[in-house]
Parts: sequence; C-alpha cells; structure tokens
Amino acid sequence: MRLRTALYAFAAATLAACNPVGVCTVIGCFDGLIVRFASQPTGAFRVEAIVPGEAAPHVFDCPSGTCVPVMFENVMASRVTIRVTTAAGTRSQEFTPKYEAEYPNGRRCGAACRNATVTMQFPG
Repeated sequence: MRLRTALYAFAAATLAACNPVGVCTVIGCFDGLIVRFASQPTGAFRVEAIVPGEAAPHVFDCPSGTCVPVMFENVMASRVTIRVTTAAGTRSQEFTPKYEAEYPNGRRCGAACRNATVTMQFPG
C-alpha cells in the first residue's frame, strides 16, 4: 500500500511540474502553414502552396467548399505563393510567412510546434 501511495505521489508531483493546474495533456499541434480566406471560396476548390526551389507544389483539394482553413503540414518556407483555383477562376498571392512557436500543452510541458497563418484575398 505504501508503494502505491508513493507512486501516486511521484506521478502527481511530476505532472504538477508541467503547468499551473498540474496536468500536462497530450494536445497535439503541427509544423507548417495555415491558409485562411478573407472571403471563403464557394464550391469545390484547389489550393496550391508553391515554394521557390521545390519541384512540385503542395496541393490541397476541397470537394465541397467547406475545407477551411487549409493546412499544409511541414511547409516551413520563408516565401510561398498561394494559388487558389475555383470554377470562377484562379488567383495567386505571394506571402512571407512569420512562423511562431505554439505550446498547446503549456511551455513547461514541451511539444513546441512552429506554424504561420496567411490570409488569402480571394473572392468567394
């Protein structure tokens, strides 16, 4: 019984060191680029993240027009061109993303991710 109590006390002390309420969660995050829209595209659309020096764009297809925001995991470029294609046409916009560290479990729990959000000026 004493061993069990000691183990519980050790676990509680370890978890308490991670954040003010005492529990580190397993909330995840990702490294990459998030694309938002000033005006959401209607219908199906395609978003391409074109990174200078890469052979092919990163592509995200949305069949319904409800796939926002668009996330490109592991895209960490200092410059990127976002190209959006809908039935109404295509529009491109260049960005210089500013990546910031995110700590979804609190700084003391680790698990830092770096991501940036850009907003595409695309008519709906």
